[in-house]
Amino acid sequence: MEILNLRSQSSILKLIGTIVSISGAFVVIFYQGLPISSIFPSPTKPSLHSLMQLQNQPNWVVGGAFLSMSCLLLSFAYVTKTWIARDYPSEVLIILITFIFETIIVSIVTLFVENDASVWTPTIGIELVSILFGAVTFGSLNIVDTWACRVKGPVFIAMFKPLQMIIAVVLGALFLGDVLHLGSVIGGLIIAVGFYTLIKGKSEEEILNKRDADENKLMYSIEEESNPQIIPLLVA
Repeated sequence: MEILNLRSQSSILKLIGTIVSISGAFVVIFYQGLPISSIFPSPTKPSLHSLMQLQNQPNWVVGGAFLSMSCLLLSFAYVTKTWIARDYPSEVLIILITFIFETIIVSIVTLFVENDASVWTPTIGIELVSILFGAVTFGSLNIVDTWACRVKGPVFIAMFKPLQMIIAVVLGALFLGDVLHLGSVIGGLIIAVGFYTLIKGKSEEEILNKRDADENKLMYSIEEESNPQIIPLLVA
């Protein structure tokens, strides 16, 4: 689905943009840096990090393994969505069928994991609101993702994932009272540069593809004019 030609400037820009964005994400994760001050300091409300410290120490190895597996499966899902959507351009029906199979799989897992039958009956309140909100939100998001995969390809959609990390950092500082660190700012700038570089490469690639298509169309029309077909006026 993606053409990687090291002699082409667009391919080089896409490759560099991907590497830079991933590098920026690593900077956000591994380099904290000096604290900048929280945008809305709240001394009475504990921050998200202090709440995590009050809990039991998590198993980072198991969590990292599951997150890595999730990223791998999500990458396959984007590629599969693109294949299906380009052959069958009906995003709503694709997501509907996907959710039906996901519901079946989750139901089977719940039968083995949960022994309490009350989990199948949502209470009128925050649980029901969460279910309805999740259905509408994730349904709409998946429809947009599938449409964008059909139009732009899976790499274009995947490049927005590092930006989610920066958005989460900013929202954490705005609403949870988290302290903004220098590493997050530097990593965010690196991710933005990498994202712009990849988008620039994709744009140049689309321009080249359109130019090649126009040239092929022009050559085909010239060949037709130079070799006209003789059609008799009367056919016996």
